Amino acid sequence: MAWDPVGQDFVDPFGGQEDLERRLIRCVGSATARFSEDGLRPLRAVRFAAVLDFSLDPDTQAAIRPTLPIFQKVALERVRDEFVKLLLSRKAVFGLELLADTGLLGVFLPEVAEAEPEAARRAREAAAAAPAEVELRLAALLADLVEPARAEEIGTRLKFPAKVIERIRLLVTHAAVESLVGAPDQALRRLLSKVGLAQLEALLSVARARLGVREPARMPGFEALFDRLRALAATKPPLTAKDLALNGGAIMSALGVGPSPMVGEATRFLVEQVLDEPARNTPETLRELLTGWRSSRSA
Repeated sequence: MAWDPVGQDFVDPFGGQEDLERRLIRCVGSATARFSEDGLRPLRAVRFAAVLDFSLDPDTQAAIRPTLPIFQKVALERVRDEFVKLLLSRKAVFGLELLADTGLLGVFLPEVAEAEPEAARRAREAAAAAPAEVELRLAALLADLVEPARAEEIGTRLKFPAKVIERIRLLVTHAAVESLVGAPDQALRRLLSKVGLAQLEALLSVARARLGVREPARMPGFEALFDRLRALAATKPPLTAKDLALNGGAIMSALGVGPSPMVGEATRFLVEQVLDEPARNTPETLRELLTGWRSSRSA
């Protein structure tokens, strides 16, 4: 479409105005020819449909599968950028379904495309239910379909930055927080230790998205668990070696040793002790615990 300012005429040789009114994505001329000119165009067509809440013209959609060999040659960085825009759109479920139906998803995310249909449906809905951050939505999409190592492989395949990949793997690893319903505080602190306080809300967002799709009737119990985790986090408990009341030098002094593997073992022992009972995190108590620990090792 174009506007002729001289002749004051609206030029629309391909019916674009009608397509807009019908909320339709349609290629100009031959869809197969257009997709053959640029292998990314099929993915962009699906992305526009998801972002704009349009539908694909049947002939345009039908031309995608025959041109998949051309799409397979597109740099994965370009694929990733379009996929992220789709994933963060308000119609992410529709977009993901369209990616699967056209065969595009199988090219760069076969783990999702080849999943059991019901599992794939839940994964799509979970992704859409998560906040619109790429790590959160991708973690929600993958958490119930792949192992953490595979999630990392996917992030690497799609050329995400290392920090993004690391966060996705962390969220996928610990997404199944429902196993901790009714667990003691010690178990919850261990989860906080593994995840880190800074990532707690992100983890809970992914968990809520998953569980709201999988087990909506149990959400009150899950929300109670989330509240417990937040309450424990608010107390700023000691969770890692950095939080111990004794640093590495003090631990070596208490043990009467220099740098050695024993110091690492002792540090891990103390972390476990304060995860069980944060009140133990005083210099005096930790030294007493170290004395007992060393004696037990010598026995």
